[in-house]
Amino acid sequence: MILHPNRVQRDEENGVRLPVKYREIIKRRFQNQNEFRVPFLGCQECIANVEWVDDFDKAVEENMEKEMKTSGEIDYGFMRSRMKFRNGGRPVNDDWVNPVWDETADTSFYHAVMNNGIINVEEESYA
Repeated sequence: MILHPNRVQRDEENGVRLPVKYREIIKRRFQNQNEFRVPFLGCQECIANVEWVDDFDKAVEENMEKEMKTSGEIDYGFMRSRMKFRNGGRPVNDDWVNPVWDETADTSFYHAVMNNGIINVEEESYA
């Protein structure tokens, strides 16, 4: 068996559209209820109840309470979003069968602003 150490590099070389690929992976995991990690909002003590929806506007209309739809803007400040591991996702021993991982990482934050019940986490809101 041949293991490719960098799947992103392999996919880019083969013309795979990565955002589409990862969206489909996430969608499949949500639909099958087998998330890789438990989703949370800003801190691990605030676990999110998350489900996949194909029609966001319809889901908001059917599920969000009226008070939330008209709540205006609430600024929650900066919240932790993701960890970027400094080693680039490679095992420190270069052994993909029995990897040893370096957990050194930098934290990314996003500016969490709820607007009428919705927090939009877009790439440009990261700090």
